[in-house]
Amino acid sequence: MDKQRVALLICPFDPFGPIHGGVIDVKSRIEMLIEQGFSIKIVAYTKSLEATKGSITVKSANVEIWRIPRSKLRWLLLPWQAFSSCTRFTLMGRQAVEFIIRVYEPTILIIEGSQMSKWIPFIQSRLSNITVLTRMHNIESSFFLEMARASNSFISWFANLVTAMAIRSDDYRAIKKSDGLLFISDSELHISQSNYPELRSKMHWVPVLVETLDNKLNAYENERDRPLVVFTGTMSMNSNIDAVVWFANQVWPLIISSFSEAKFLIIGRDPTKEVRELVNDALSIEVTGAVEDIGLYISRATLNVVPLRHGAGVKIKIVQALSQGLPTVSTSVGINGIGISPDSGIVLVADTANEFAEQCCNVLRSSDLRRSLSHKSKSFYDSRYSKDAVCSAFFLALNTAYEK
Repeated sequence: MDKQRVALLICPFDPFGPIHGGVIDVKSRIEMLIEQGFSIKIVAYTKSLEATKGSITVKSANVEIWRIPRSKLRWLLLPWQAFSSCTRFTLMGRQAVEFIIRVYEPTILIIEGSQMSKWIPFIQSRLSNITVLTRMHNIESSFFLEMARASNSFISWFANLVTAMAIRSDDYRAIKKSDGLLFISDSELHISQSNYPELRSKMHWVPVLVETLDNKLNAYENERDRPLVVFTGTMSMNSNIDAVVWFANQVWPLIISSFSEAKFLIIGRDPTKEVRELVNDALSIEVTGAVEDIGLYISRATLNVVPLRHGAGVKIKIVQALSQGLPTVSTSVGINGIGISPDSGIVLVADTANEFAEQCCNVLRSSDLRRSLSHKSKSFYDSRYSKDAVCSAFFLALNTAYEK
């Protein structure tokens, strides 16, 4: 890459805003590019009511960012388009992008999510030689179909189904127009390779980096405290609500019949009324809501559970548990996309209440099993999800696309 190294990122959220999985993923890519000498320009959509331009220092480099408000009015005029993509392709955004193209002439375009793919032909029409990478956070149409399946009301089901149908064109455009596709989920990668075999060479699995916790886990040696079972996630999401309600009602009673001292902690922001009603002193179920330092809870935990029955994409909660060596029991839905098979022995997998409870009890009962799971988890994480591993996968995809 001997051209001027200017990369333009089009992002559906502020990568320097409140921390969540997507923010961590985008920021990690920004840091990787800076370490390789790239100058970074970002156009990010926010909930703000006015556009702003600013700069942020990242690894001693100056990153320029244009924050653009989403336009709900545009969607009211074009209601057949997907809301998430329609409201992020606006006049102010186009003006910012045209300024960046005119002044900086970026050579790399990174589209953060297929819902932003309307930007690809717009920018390609102005810079025909620009190399385009799209980060496939999800196959968005599949994500909304899963959201529809997990919906607990007709209105929610219908809205998600309509969105899934509308956003298919964004997925298709991203796959067809990009020079490289960076999938977070290995299962979505395989699906796309099967659907578009002629485009296999531009599809890559580039795992997501997760936030490293300061508090280190000692799960298999922590014998002095009562067994602590944790679930983490945003507790307003239908898939997470369904998971903890099913676990608390169908699985947890089977566990405490054998481990009466065990405690179940539901950790995550925005718990709904249905989740808060799971609090039960007799059954030792606690809902924390948002916590300042999740690492404090993870470091004390004996077992992580991911009892998801619906959902698409990669579950960051499992990757974070793997990074800490925290033994995990999951459904097959929960491990989907992270590169682990059900019989790998890295995560224990069960899909019925009885089987799930049995696997949990096995982990709580045996320090040898916890030690084995912890070792396998850390080894897998280091080989696939460490910064070095993710950085290598990212630049392999970037160089492959750049050379086309």
